[in-house]
Amino acid sequence: MIRDEENRELKYDSLGRLTQVSALPGETPSGYRYDPVDKLVGLEGSGDQEQRYYRNGDLVNQIQGSNSNTFMSGKGVVLAEHQVGDGPKS
Repeated sequence: MIRDEENRELKYDSLGRLTQVSALPGETPSGYRYDPVDKLVGLEGSGDQEQRYYRNGDLVNQIQGSNSNTFMSGKGVVLAEHQVGDGPKS
């Protein structure tokens, strides 16, 4: 697939992973980064860059600008989320 339902151009790396989505007027282009085992570890676009960290295949930390989220899971189910930074807390 080289275009999405909104006609944005999609670009892929040599492994077939989505790396970039072009922008429509008024949007910011998006870029995606992966680790060596194909987990999404970074997102660029719409302002701050996002970084993701995993443990045993589960997302445990997400950092975007001055905000960070820590996820606590049990048996594959997210049980709690702790937010730190300028954004709202939960």
